[in-house]
Amino acid sequence: PFTYLNFLPQPQNFEPGQEARQARALDEQQQDDVVVMRNAGHALTHVAKTMVVSRSAIQRFEQSIAE
Repeated sequence: PFTYLNFLPQPQNFEPGQEARQARALDEQQQDDVVVMRNAGHALTHVAKTMVVSRSAIQRFEQSIAE
């Protein structure tokens, strides 16, 4: 029978010791481009639109390289 429960996300089973991680939004080339563009003074929103990723993805990347 049809239920709305079919559309809920199902829990994923991971091997013991593995963590559920978010997929990388930026590949290595895009990461290099972000660093170049941000060092050149481009705004966060401009960089995100150019890379066709979210602003939060750029912020997470910048935070990870700042640590």
